[in-house]
Amino acid sequence: ARSVGFPENHPPMKTFLGAPLRFQGKRLGNIYLTEKGDGQEFNREDEDILVMFASQSAVVIANARVLSEARQARADMEALVNISPVGVLVFDAKTGDLLSANDETRRIVGKLNAPGRSINQLLEVMSLRRVDGSDIPIDELPTMRMVSNGESVLADEVVIHLPDGREITTLINARPVYGEDGDLVSVVATIQDITPLVDIKKQRLEFLGTVSRGLRTPLTAIKGSVATILNSSYPIDPTETRQFLSVIDEQTDHMRHLINDLVDMTQIEAGTLSVTPQPAEIEGLLDQAREAHILVGATDDGIEVYLAPALPRVLADRRRILQVLSNLIADVSRNSPRSSTIRVSALPEGAYVAVSVYNKGTGAPTTLLPHRTEGPSRTSDEVVGKRHGTEELSFAICEGIVEAHGDRIFAEGGAGRPSRFTFTIPVVDEVAYVAGQDPTQSPSARDSRGVEARILVVGENPETGIYVRSALSQAGFTVITTGDLDEAEQHIEALEPHVVLLEPMLPWADGFEMLVRVGRITAAPVIFVAGQGWNQQIGRAFEFGASDYIAKPFTSTELLARINVALRGKSVASGKEPSEPYRHADLSIDYVEREVTASGHTVHLTATEYKLLVELSVAAGRVLTNEQLLRRVWGPLYSTDPRIVRTYVKELRHKLGDDAARPKYILTERGVGYRTTKPSLGQRLRMEE
Repeated sequence: ARSVGFPENHPPMKTFLGAPLRFQGKRLGNIYLTEKGDGQEFNREDEDILVMFASQSAVVIANARVLSEARQARADMEALVNISPVGVLVFDAKTGDLLSANDETRRIVGKLNAPGRSINQLLEVMSLRRVDGSDIPIDELPTMRMVSNGESVLADEVVIHLPDGREITTLINARPVYGEDGDLVSVVATIQDITPLVDIKKQRLEFLGTVSRGLRTPLTAIKGSVATILNSSYPIDPTETRQFLSVIDEQTDHMRHLINDLVDMTQIEAGTLSVTPQPAEIEGLLDQAREAHILVGATDDGIEVYLAPALPRVLADRRRILQVLSNLIADVSRNSPRSSTIRVSALPEGAYVAVSVYNKGTGAPTTLLPHRTEGPSRTSDEVVGKRHGTEELSFAICEGIVEAHGDRIFAEGGAGRPSRFTFTIPVVDEVAYVAGQDPTQSPSARDSRGVEARILVVGENPETGIYVRSALSQAGFTVITTGDLDEAEQHIEALEPHVVLLEPMLPWADGFEMLVRVGRITAAPVIFVAGQGWNQQIGRAFEFGASDYIAKPFTSTELLARINVALRGKSVASGKEPSEPYRHADLSIDYVEREVTASGHTVHLTATEYKLLVELSVAAGRVLTNEQLLRRVWGPLYSTDPRIVRTYVKELRHKLGDDAARPKYILTERGVGYRTTKPSLGQRLRMEE
């Protein structure tokens, strides 16, 4: 057998009958029989049976191969359609029902749809409008036009509107599909969400309007002064001439500042704004800003500086932070009574210093903001309210500079105008600085063991995923991206990412569920990507476990800054944790290994839950108020709602197995705050040592 090409170790053969497998003239293989049962030779009848069986087998094999190839082609096509950044829908031409939709379609629809409602149900309640605001009648819908007359639809801009006011602007293309008999079988349509492009176009128009108004005012003053001097029919008094020249000089400076602002804004939007943070004394920065304010016409009594004792040094680009302070002081000054005093304060907040600029005469508190307001002007029209265009531009520049440092800026006010601005500046890690490390560098793209920091990006927007992966990979991070939450949980358990970037593309409730699910299985900081329509929900995002947020659209500079802040937050604690574990009853907290056990079982906590438990345990026996916990755990700018503390304590007790009715770990001081029980005397002495 081996001599004629049969496999090694083939049993010996005394009889043999073989036949080829052929289909439509193509050879598919061979079939053979050996060792007839009765020991006789194969005969003609055996040959006929084998040839008939071979023919039938060839047909079966050929059909199976065709079916397998068709299934593979269908799978390849479905995969190609699903990864497409364009939504694809297929409608039945006879009934108009939706037959299939790809992932991008579901993502777009997810912005409008309610949980549990199908796409067909959404089609029943939504209305379509043209970009000019006019309604599109049912018989003019793209699918109806094709069903009635086979007309293709190309680049049709349609606004999808729901009764609750939500809407998105889309670009629709559609083409009919005909069967072999010429009848219309189905309609294939593509849909693109162009809402961000429409918003950008609107912002550009508003920006051009701001620029034109900002330049028109000084140009009018300059032109009027020059025309008066040149066209005067009588000699102008030298004093008047000097006044006109002073106006020209002042307005020219104003135009120069405006042009510089435009250049800065262009760099911010392009993500190319350069900042070079260096260790600096916050007192010197505030004094320099006050002196600059005095030089432009204010008195020394017009601005007051308050510094908390023993403020640490901060990481700041001096020129840029001075620009922020000058713009904010000028903004508050312009919107304050002439006799009022502007106050600038600086207070330590964990790994940051919070700097506030406000009108002291408005009754604003001298401590921290009483509540977190809407974010920057690019994401909230309510904060800037009725501010003038140049003031809004000034604030947007301040926002860009602060965010380029990896920090936050917020505005608070009433009657449509901000009366107080607060921004944070990171504190210098003096230990690293003394050790000769560059203090301007974050923990960078490597952890303490020299391993590249792993960033898990969870989101359903492929364009964002590609952009984020490119920016973070170029910075040296290891990036894992997924659009599936179950797959994300597997990545978290297997890879233990250092930071999770979460971009919910679904309705708010589902987005918060994603936050909760991710937070339950990882202690890594979770950065929440706030898209259009999420601004009002940022506060709730922190309540559901977010460590930070980044608002779209964002630049690569801001993205890297937020990632670095999250990594720095893991390495720079608000206070020194004891080296000895905390033990009370069957609760143990190992501060070195960051492990918590209760009743002999390891307790998996989110980063925020662990930080809350650490703050309570370090202050064991002392009551920490809701305000103290908010400042220490969440910081001054994210939220000051005590309900967040209650929510986290409730979840923490649940994970620890603590009975809220009879707590033994976390005790409630009604109306004040919370505390933990002191450990035993011997354990307390070791902790104090």
